[in-house]
Amino acid sequence: MSFAKNQMLTANCETSDGLFSASVKDLSQGGAFIQTKRKLMLEQEIAMTISLPNSEEVLMVTGEVARTASDGYGVEFKIIFNE
Repeated sequence: MSFAKNQMLTANCETSDGLFSASVKDLSQGGAFIQTKRKLMLEQEIAMTISLPNSEEVLMVTGEVARTASDGYGVEFKIIFNE
């Protein structure tokens, strides 16, 4: 799973607080770094659907916020769903 660094991906996210969109700044097999105006907390559970560029493939994952930073949040994937 890789994409060009200059391609901005969007994730449709869901937490117990509701639905929102986030920009995916970095994506790997183990997690992602997302940017959103939504306030998230460490260890908060999150479900994300990410459309991959140049593909009809959609990545569906659940995870938790593992890191907070001034410019976003690091999410560690727990479950990756395959279609």
